[in-house]
Amino acid sequence: MSAANASATERTAMRRPRLVSSAVRDWPPKYIGGPTAAAILGVGYKTALQAWGEMRGIVPAPELNEYMEWGVRLEEVVARKYAEKTKRTVRRHQRLILHPEYPFIGGHIDRWVIDKDLGRGVLEIKTTSPRFADAWEGEPPAAVQVQLQHYLMVTDCQWGSIAALIGGQKFVSFDVRRNEAFIASLLKREIEFWHHVQEGIPPAPVGADNALLAAIYSPEDPEGVVDLPPEALQLDQVVRDAKTAIAEHLVVKEDAEAKLKAMLGKAVLGRLPGGDGYRWKTEPRKSYTVEASNPRTLRRIKL
Repeated sequence: MSAANASATERTAMRRPRLVSSAVRDWPPKYIGGPTAAAILGVGYKTALQAWGEMRGIVPAPELNEYMEWGVRLEEVVARKYAEKTKRTVRRHQRLILHPEYPFIGGHIDRWVIDKDLGRGVLEIKTTSPRFADAWEGEPPAAVQVQLQHYLMVTDCQWGSIAALIGGQKFVSFDVRRNEAFIASLLKREIEFWHHVQEGIPPAPVGADNALLAAIYSPEDPEGVVDLPPEALQLDQVVRDAKTAIAEHLVVKEDAEAKLKAMLGKAVLGRLPGGDGYRWKTEPRKSYTVEASNPRTLRRIKL
């Protein structure tokens, strides 16, 4: 059914942007969606542990910020541009789609797309900042490709397309075929991740998870002592080596800055060969008060 033959209600829905981001539509998430699939593989905007925390109800629901709002508002604009450019039929689908065999895997697709030769596929729509333009050169970012393959797995479609508006001015689109080998591997990883969620077993953390770890592991006994496993010695060495390297680089940095300041002397600006330069000026700092808190701080101590 084309847009011309759609009911009045459907036509109204096509014209009206949905001011509900997929990131806050269902909270806490009860299924593994496209963004979580990317997180599981370590290529998303959130980590696997953060996605796990969301599904366990540890992480609060995100608020609809301006970035998310404009992404939703511009979704229909990008969809129309894609339809004009490709001469394909684009249809809205607002219902949750779940995997036929694994109901904990699903998602809300942005649009269906109909090609006269390829048949029905999935259209994934993105809006992004111009500072990420390089990530879209030649092909979409890995996270977006993972999301699309996730939706192809859920819908059983053989192809899909990715359309993006970069910086509000540049439109790009890419057709992507279903990758059976990748989907088989992705499905296995998503089943393993769901087991972690069901059993309350957190995935291995990364550096971006430090704040979340404090929320997950709130101490029952602040004076408690645990015997760390042998592999903790290797991590301990990594931390000590990194701190030493940071300290050494800080000395090098401060030494270089001191020499640059001496070269500037009483001047505020100094020009480097080639056009760049340095500014050394007095800048007032506003006073402020930090609210009292009790963060968990990791320090190396003698026991």
